[in-house]
Amino acid sequence: MPKRKIIDPPDTPYTIVVQAKEHPRPLLIGLLLGVAAGGVAAWLFAPRNGTQLREELTRTATTAQDTVKEQLYKAQTTVHSITHRQQP
Repeated sequence: MPKRKIIDPPDTPYTIVVQAKEHPRPLLIGLLLGVAAGGVAAWLFAPRNGTQLREELTRTATTAQDTVKEQLYKAQTTVHSITHRQQP
């Protein structure tokens, strides 16, 4: 059950209720173990030989790296444009 923290600022007509999960670590550990197990299974049951598989993994990693770089650049430019916006 999530923890609830109630914040009631004085002199305000509202109350803030914050809910937080107590322990997200088991979920993260399970997710990482699942990813590792899936990677090993895919590697063991792959229908290609080692050279073909390595070439395909290199292409996929390069594509993923390019995508991440592009998204990071977009995020940086968005943050820069918001933080350096001139006030009217």
